[in-house]
Amino acid sequence: MRISPMTNNPITNKSLRINTKSVRFRTTAGAAVALIGLLAVAGFGVNWFVGRQIQRSFDQTLFEQAADRAALIDGGASPDTLMTPVGDEDFVVAIGPDGERLASAGVMVPGDLRTDVPLGMSDLLVTVIGSGHGVEQENLRVAAVEATNGVRVIVGNEGENARNSQAAVRNILLAVMPLTALAGAGVAWFVTGRALGPVKLMRSELDDVVGAGDGRRVTEPGSGDEIDELSATINGVLDRLDQQSLQQRQFVADASHELKSPLANARAIIDTSSIAADAHEFERVTTSVGVELNRLHTLVDDLLYLARADEGAPRTLTTIDLADLVFDEAERVAATSHKHIDASGVVPVSVRVEPSEAARAIRNLLENAERFAAQRVTLAVVETGAMATLIVADDGPGIAPDDRDTVFERFARVHTDRARAAGGTGLGLSIVASIVTANGGAIMLTDAPSGGAQFELSFPVNS
Repeated sequence: MRISPMTNNPITNKSLRINTKSVRFRTTAGAAVALIGLLAVAGFGVNWFVGRQIQRSFDQTLFEQAADRAALIDGGASPDTLMTPVGDEDFVVAIGPDGERLASAGVMVPGDLRTDVPLGMSDLLVTVIGSGHGVEQENLRVAAVEATNGVRVIVGNEGENARNSQAAVRNILLAVMPLTALAGAGVAWFVTGRALGPVKLMRSELDDVVGAGDGRRVTEPGSGDEIDELSATINGVLDRLDQQSLQQRQFVADASHELKSPLANARAIIDTSSIAADAHEFERVTTSVGVELNRLHTLVDDLLYLARADEGAPRTLTTIDLADLVFDEAERVAATSHKHIDASGVVPVSVRVEPSEAARAIRNLLENAERFAAQRVTLAVVETGAMATLIVADDGPGIAPDDRDTVFERFARVHTDRARAAGGTGLGLSIVASIVTANGGAIMLTDAPSGGAQFELSFPVNS
């Protein structure tokens, strides 16, 4: 039996692979780089500060040793008894007022030290002979203090202990900073993973939710942070998608029914007509079929318009007199109606719209009002600020307040029987709402003074 090695296992390899494009990796890498930069700056500052403190402490010690000897000389002590080096001292020398070396101990430093070494702390470059008789130059740190009798005490040291302390601090920083950066990156990786855990869960849930159509939603963590807001937004989008999907299915079902009705009616008329029909019967059949075909044509035309409107194609707005559009459509409706169309309240107002769409919206409102009016349809145009409003009122039965939000929906019919008898498709007012939205206008439905329905159609005035 042959066993494949684990390194060839795609699942194992996938689980060990790190996606360098993931938010988690990039966040961790960014945090690590930022942390390394901060640690470098902090390490430089700490090294500088600690090194400065070590040097200051070293200088203070040398100066105090020189000052103590100078004080003893002021007290009458002989310089010879004070010349034993202590602590970090490499050399000690006492120089008289005339430059004569009164006493010295430790490393022999040549030269006129009274002239070369000023009072206080300073650096002194000296040449010394090494153990192999080689000549070396060393930089000594020296402290010079002068007693009241003019004797100058000079204490010097090469500062090896101070340098060793500074090097130890640097080594500690160089060891701690990478470990700190690594620990910080690990914390960032862990925290980012915990923060993005709900996102991974939402992604997994979305794969199951989208297309399921069963009302499921992603889990909301309830943490109150951005992830929680994202999950709430996703659920809101899913709610709207479900609602749109339901509306689309309802729209398709309604459209199918509406398309089927005139076809079925036309077929029934033809089926019931006599085969050997006389001229009168033939005229009746063709007239009835023509009515149904006109109804079918109107329905298809409305459906095509709504489909184009849903695409959101750009429109060319033109300045036009609203009164001209109203008069044209009023004459067209009045020519085929026995009801009175009163347009005496229409006054000229220039509006900026897409003319054919505005005319269609006005036509739909007039046909709707004429269909339900008892005897009279009243038209008026008023200008209010930046909007011009066309008021279309009828003396029909009106529309109940509870139904006013639904009349602008597709295939909505408040008075179903009368609308169908009059040849309505249930799309007229939804087309009006679509046109108004696309042209920056507004539509409102209220009660007419005569008791019927009153539609107020507003378009932007040309400024």
